Amino acid sequence: MEELDGTVYERNEKVMSEQVMNRIESPRAERREGRIIAGMRGRYNMKTASEIPGQWKMFAPYIGKLEGAVGKAAYGVVVQQIPPDKFDYVSGVEVTDRERVPAPLMSLVVPAYKYLIFPHRDHLSKLKDTISAIWREYLPASNYKVAEKEGVPSMIEFYGEDFDPVTGMGTMELWIPIE
Repeated sequence: MEELDGTVYERNEKVMSEQVMNRIESPRAERREGRIIAGMRGRYNMKTASEIPGQWKMFAPYIGKLEGAVGKAAYGVVVQQIPPDKFDYVSGVEVTDRERVPAPLMSLVVPAYKYLIFPHRDHLSKLKDTISAIWREYLPASNYKVAEKEGVPSMIEFYGEDFDPVTGMGTMELWIPIE
């Protein structure tokens, strides 16, 4: 059992296959503070999602150079899912003031919320496998209810300050909002 904000969540790992549990680490449940993300936004579907690394390449020159940037971590935010299979994705960094975000970048306010945080310790190229295992296997077999609220991202990819885009290794986490 896990407790978050006074609510006790019971994971039902009995119904999860050992194979799923071996592919992904058990998440931790945490409340994360709100933040402002400055970055580039693109619209994708499952066929075009392979173009997201190109969006990161276009955004890379801004990393470490934005006025008011908070640390050196980066975020990939699935902002909006548009049924049946489209979604908006923002590649960005945290900033202190959305008024200072230069064109062609945009800003996004991510509210404080509760998240299941899944570590990803493998190479970046395997992140899509972890995402798939979380959404298709782990979450349906768990007792967690994914939050589906206006203004709350569907998922956040967190790339820590030690993440190296050249090697594709370093701190990576997937944050899934929960009720």
